[in-house]
Amino acid sequence: MVRPYQYRSPRLRTRFRVDFFSCGLRYIGECTDLSPDGLRARMNTEVATGAEGFLEMHVFGRVHRVEATVANLEREDIGFSFRMNAPEDEQTLRSLVSEVGGLSWVE
Repeated sequence: MVRPYQYRSPRLRTRFRVDFFSCGLRYIGECTDLSPDGLRARMNTEVATGAEGFLEMHVFGRVHRVEATVANLEREDIGFSFRMNAPEDEQTLRSLVSEVGGLSWVE
């Protein structure tokens, strides 16, 4: 399937635990990169494209929670898009990005 071109924000190379909660199930994984728009993670099991739920991102002893949708699958990597429903969601992500901001950017 060919997807239309969309601008992709620069990403931070990361390594922290993520939990995705959808349809009463919990999926556990490790975030490999992060952007203001979403993240990529290696999960313990496959998650269906289009699944909606909450991501919990465990960074430096804090938990950041935001709504997300599974945007794409590439082998064992899953791409999540963040859903911004309130100003608090943007603040959560700004806080998260600033916490991991010392990590290297992925081109």
